[in-house]
Amino acid sequence: MNRLKKAALIGTVIAVLGAGAVGACRKDYDTTPTEPTRIASPTNTPVPTIEDIVTVTPDRPTATPSPTATPAINNSYDFAKSLGLEVAYLKDVAFDSNSKNLVSYLASLPLQMRSIAERSGMLEDILKDKQVDSKESVFFNRVIGSYQNEIKTMQPWLSQLSENEATAALALNLRNFREAGYLKNGRVPSLLSSALFFADGIKRMYAAEINNPDGWRSSPNKVYATTMVDNVTNFPEIQKKAWEVANDPNYKTTDGESIDHLLRQGYFEGEAVGSTDKGRNAYEDIKLLLEQGSPEAKAVLRLYARNLRRDGRQGSAPQVRVPLTMIDAWSLGIDSIGVVLAGHDVPTIPITDEDIALLKRRSQDPLLIVDSGGTHHLPLQWTRKSAVRSDVTTLTQVYVDRVGGIEYTIADLKPY
Repeated sequence: MNRLKKAALIGTVIAVLGAGAVGACRKDYDTTPTEPTRIASPTNTPVPTIEDIVTVTPDRPTATPSPTATPAINNSYDFAKSLGLEVAYLKDVAFDSNSKNLVSYLASLPLQMRSIAERSGMLEDILKDKQVDSKESVFFNRVIGSYQNEIKTMQPWLSQLSENEATAALALNLRNFREAGYLKNGRVPSLLSSALFFADGIKRMYAAEINNPDGWRSSPNKVYATTMVDNVTNFPEIQKKAWEVANDPNYKTTDGESIDHLLRQGYFEGEAVGSTDKGRNAYEDIKLLLEQGSPEAKAVLRLYARNLRRDGRQGSAPQVRVPLTMIDAWSLGIDSIGVVLAGHDVPTIPITDEDIALLKRRSQDPLLIVDSGGTHHLPLQWTRKSAVRSDVTTLTQVYVDRVGGIEYTIADLKPY
């Protein structure tokens, strides 16, 4: 018998015998029953027997399998794949911090932008030696980043084309600039002049007049993305003629007029809208730039002079000379913007710090300069703030993707 049960049984027997002995020794007392004091019986808590105790064996922890070690990435191709970019041209490219930076940037680009970069040939140039130079990587990022911003600005116009058409044209445009050697020495020119959408660089007239010859006068500045495609496609032909004019200080139009004659003082006097000096300062400044200015300034002035005559522009609108000059400059990798002052629009001349110093030696009067796209722009017809009428307070950049253009307050322009 279980020891605990035996002990309990013996205890019960002793208790019973003890009670009988006490009863036998009692004297006879009053036997009137007395109501006993009630004592609350304690709740009987059962004492567990050994059988009632259940020993719980803890579950043994399940062995966690050791994770499979991810193989270390040691090449550019696998690194690109880890970023969701799988392209064959990264195979065998040296794997280092420079290539990682380039690959990371590529993986971050929208699909269209990456396709433009690939089809332009820029990546082909960088990776032809199977390694990435740090300067190449940084410059590639700058060019593509700048171009991406320009494309974003023109997106409302580019939406006239299918995505495939737009991508093909934008890639060809970048290829043109690369093959022309304009993407060198860390310089990033404007790659997508807005004037490309307004005028045809081959037919030399407003796109609206070409596409709607009977009704174009009601909206001469209508935007045509197909005209941009034509300009990009005809880049070599536009560029060839532009270089011919820009490089020749003795260039003459088909009717025998020289650049000096076309930009004579009488021209500036006749065009001196909104000026107080009858165009004298503009003439003196332009003459000085033609003689001693930077190559970019000379090029734009010669191109503009050519576009004053029929061998430079066709069609019915003389003012087409402004977007045509911008397109010609674009084909040479030179930035020029169009501006309107006192209701008259002209192209700007891109000038350098050396050009500014040259002009300041002629006169200390503050120059009228618009800073845009990292370039100093001097409006062709107005070169000095003091020569602008007091009631003319603003200047507007035109041929941009917003109604009315970008407006500048003349008094707020940086003093030079």
